[in-house]
Amino acid sequence: MKRYILVYLATCLVLTSCFKENLGINEKSTNLNLSNYPVGSGDVVLRFSTSKAVMGFKSDPIINFYPMEGTVDPAKVEKVYVFGAVNQSPNITMGSGNATPGAYTFLFYESNSLNGLHNVNFNVPGWWKLKAAILYDGQVYYSNEYELEIWFPSVYEMQNNSELTSKMESLWQETLNFASSSSRKEFGFWICAYVDSNGKLHLEEGEHEKGKPVDCDETNAAILPSIPKTNSPNKPDDINVKFYIGYFHTHTPLTYCTSGSRKTGISDGDITYAEYDHIPVLLYDYTDPRIYAGHSLNGPYGLSYVTTVNNRETPTFWIGN
Repeated sequence: MKRYILVYLATCLVLTSCFKENLGINEKSTNLNLSNYPVGSGDVVLRFSTSKAVMGFKSDPIINFYPMEGTVDPAKVEKVYVFGAVNQSPNITMGSGNATPGAYTFLFYESNSLNGLHNVNFNVPGWWKLKAAILYDGQVYYSNEYELEIWFPSVYEMQNNSELTSKMESLWQETLNFASSSSRKEFGFWICAYVDSNGKLHLEEGEHEKGKPVDCDETNAAILPSIPKTNSPNKPDDINVKFYIGYFHTHTPLTYCTSGSRKTGISDGDITYAEYDHIPVLLYDYTDPRIYAGHSLNGPYGLSYVTTVNNRETPTFWIGN
């Protein structure tokens, strides 16, 4: 869950972008050298590189901050900062030539001059508010605020992740193997996401969970998801912090039953759980609209999901320590 943001100062904005609306955090980005741009207006510009993305953001591809007006002398620029906070204005205290972030405010970028390179990493989802501050010739200049939504990976990314779907396949097979004339049960696991030290996003299965066994007199089995295990980040660019992003489970066969039938696919309970907690719910089940006692154990099956919830809800508060 990492978003690379390239920060530079520029006189004029004559920029192109490969921005795509449905893309998100980059695994790779192209560095821009600040010294290649002339200095003039003092605008602080954050440009998104979206060449390869795995999470989404609701934003223009370029964020413009306007902390100063008029001609800027590079020699008089003492400090350049970009701060951010979730769902609140960044709290910044300037003193003795340094900026200090207040509670739940984080320093995203710091430079002593207009020259240099920097990547700003968003690994923690939330409704972020960003603000720039420049210490210039002994005076402090603040920019406007810019709001940016960084959200969790979508259900579409989960269903298209081959490593993850192979784990779903295995759990479906485990469901079939457990079924008998006397017992059957649902299986499931939480789906987690994290960014490693190389900036690569990973989706992985959590611990396997089991529903209560039922016999053939009970048409529908069920599973109660556990409380997901989570990590708490300390700063927005923390790596290897695992977030739960969805729940996968299976429905059971009626192959070994002598009577009864059930409707297949997403159940009312699945929809209620997903919509109440705003968590994507994914399912493996048979693809026939209805299955009957004695059906083929290895009949056609597939992956489906609750269509009304595509992402875990974006936090409106800092979800770390």
